[in-house]
Amino acid sequence: MTQIESKAKLLDVIPMVKYYMDQINLYQLFDRYIPKSNVMDLAPAQVLSVLVMNIITSVRPMYKVSDWVAEYLDGIGELPKNALKYNDDRLARTLDLLFNCSRQALMVDLSANAIQAFKIQTDTIHNDSTTITFKGEYGVQIAKAIQLRRGHNKDFRPDCLQIVRAVRTMPMMDIAQRALVQLNR
Repeated sequence: MTQIESKAKLLDVIPMVKYYMDQINLYQLFDRYIPKSNVMDLAPAQVLSVLVMNIITSVRPMYKVSDWVAEYLDGIGELPKNALKYNDDRLARTLDLLFNCSRQALMVDLSANAIQAFKIQTDTIHNDSTTITFKGEYGVQIAKAIQLRRGHNKDFRPDCLQIVRAVRTMPMMDIAQRALVQLNR
């Protein structure tokens, strides 16, 4: 009798998540805004796509993502050792690249892709916002980060720094486009 070696791998909702990511061209958007350099063995778009899938399906700490990836590799198309490439250092470096890219333009393109792919009606958009207030002394702010500003605070506290959190939704949709609005530009 011949012995047959078999492996069981998780499937979960990954194919469905990948389908929707493909519909909005998420990988291509990541690749456009964070291109792969010659010294990288993995494209940032690949790393970010894996991170998005992990967050949607099974949030793990960054140091456990490579273990999660290994559960999904089939051992045929990719070797299990490739899962080790998705370590926490690589994820953190890639998130740094994402932070330094034009995130506003990326979000505009992502929103436009979703609107087109899923035929989201944009005739009417509901806009809701709230103020997030920060008290105390804040030193130097990172230039590319969201800036804390003074302004017309909804708590009537002009002495406090703030940001405004806005959510825009389309009627009859579960899809929300979130945006952080900077005040006093």
